[in-house]
Formats: sequence, structure tokens, C-alpha cells
Amino acid sequence: MKKFLKISGLLLLLLIIALVIFGVAINEDKPQTLEGQEAELLAENMFQALDIDAWQETYYLTWSFPGGHHYVWDRKNKQVEVKWSDNIVIIPTENHMEGKAWVDGELSTDKALLERAWSFFCNDSFWLVAPYKAMDPGTDRSAYLYEDGSLGLMVTYKSGGTTPGDSYLWKLDDNYRPVSYKMWVQILPIGGLEATWDGWKTLKSGAQVSTIHDMGMITTDLNPVKGGSSLSDVELAEDYFSSRM
Repeated sequence: MKKFLKISGLLLLLLIIALVIFGVAINEDKPQTLEGQEAELLAENMFQALDIDAWQETYYLTWSFPGGHHYVWDRKNKQVEVKWSDNIVIIPTENHMEGKAWVDGELSTDKALLERAWSFFCNDSFWLVAPYKAMDPGTDRSAYLYEDGSLGLMVTYKSGGTTPGDSYLWKLDDNYRPVSYKMWVQILPIGGLEATWDGWKTLKSGAQVSTIHDMGMITTDLNPVKGGSSLSDVELAEDYFSSRM
């Protein structure tokens, strides 16, 4: 048994060392970029490619996130329902601590559930609608020149969400629709990790969202995704929220 534990401990140590070496090898420093009109034009072109006008009229969204998180987002009334395990939480998106939580169908006074739902929502919604947040208040934009002469859009979030300071470098196709982004974010110890933006879907409102993100060893699938200008567009009753509050 002692010999087995020693071998297991050695293998674990070797695995940790290998992961550290791998992390150092693929880690990228945040690149130098240029602020100016080029970045603003890139963001505007991306918005037009995804139909920003249709997005403004996308009042309701439903999707799922790996790990068992399920969402009904009411953008019109600025609230979201978050479901996971035996929990259902409905929070205002402008003041999540005023929300309500239920556990196994019973109203709960545990404020930690509101914080957890907000954290889930900030992360999981970003993977769905990040391109539309490129010009949010509290963002900085700059342009990055690739070796082939094309431009990428760097977006840094100075405020908002749960991890201000995060930066994302968008790579766009010839029509300015996102292909992928590289991340420099607090939650990841490795800078420059890349995720694809694939599985594009046109919602009933006309807005476009990416539903699949491939990071090599991990693929994030947000399906089924639905969105539109009414609750009926996402196959829910019009009194969906009022009947729960």
C-alpha cells in the first residue's frame, strides 16, 4: 500500500509539473493594441453584421449552459430566471439582491442563492451575447494588427459583471462576424486562451447568436437557444414571470 501511495503521489506530482509547463508554454501576454477610430469602426461593423437593430428588439431569451444552468431572460423588464439543481432564482438584472429564491419549491431567504445566480448569469450570458456587449458603458476598445494585415477588436471591461478588467480579442471574418476570441481574464491563469464562436443561429427576432464555443479540450454548447420579441417566441406563456412572483 505504501508503495502504491508513493507511486500515485509521484504520478500526481508529474501531472502537476506537466500542467504547469504546458500552461507556461501556451500562455500569451496581452498584446499591444491601438486605440482610435479603427476600433470603433470594427465594433460598429460587427454590430451591423449581427443585426444590432434586431438585437434591440430581442426582449426574451432562453438557453442552457453546461453544468445544468437554465435561463429565461426577460430583457424588456430587466429580470432573469436562473434554474440549477433544486433551485429557482428570479433576480432583477439591475439589482440582483432584490430577487427571490426557491429551493425544492419553497421560498428561501438565503441571500447566497441570489449572489450565486447573479454570478452564473454574468458568466453564462456572456458566452451567448458577448458581441453585443462590445460597446457597453465601462468598455474600452482598441485594434490589433494581425500578421496578414487584418484587424482584430480588443474589448476591455473596466466595470460591470463580476470580474472587471477582463479583455477579449475578437477575430472577425470578411463580413465582420466573430470567428473566435482570445481571453485575458481573472478566472483563467493562462492568458490568450482561444474559443471559437460557431453554431450561429438566427433568432425569431432576426438577431444572430453563437451557440457553440470550442476551446480545444472543452466545447461549450448553449443549445437549445431561443429568442424573440415575445414570450410566445420562446414558447412560454405571457404570464410566465408574473405567475411566479
